[in-house]
Amino acid sequence: MPPEQVKNPVEVDPRADMYSLAVTLHVMMVGGITCHPLPSLEGYLPGILPAIDASLRPALESEASKRPETVYQLTEPFIQAVLCHLESTTGRRVARSDLYTLNPFGPG
Repeated sequence: MPPEQVKNPVEVDPRADMYSLAVTLHVMMVGGITCHPLPSLEGYLPGILPAIDASLRPALESEASKRPETVYQLTEPFIQAVLCHLESTTGRRVARSDLYTLNPFGPG
């Protein structure tokens, strides 16, 4: 729950959702809930590009006014960082459309 929702639920705006989305992405990356404030992903995922963690940090600001104003401003840097990470770990060019094929629960 974003800090402002705890303090004054009446004044929550869409930036609260960005905070929640960033927390969800962080939790998905580490495979579970961690402590608050959320620690760097590098401590959980050795070898992870710092840009992935850095892409989430603005949306995790405790003050809503310091968070991105649009979801695109959160998701685009995150997607770009994940693509760069995949390219650096696989040694091959990774297209945005490749992200849709990475479902570990899909066939083969």
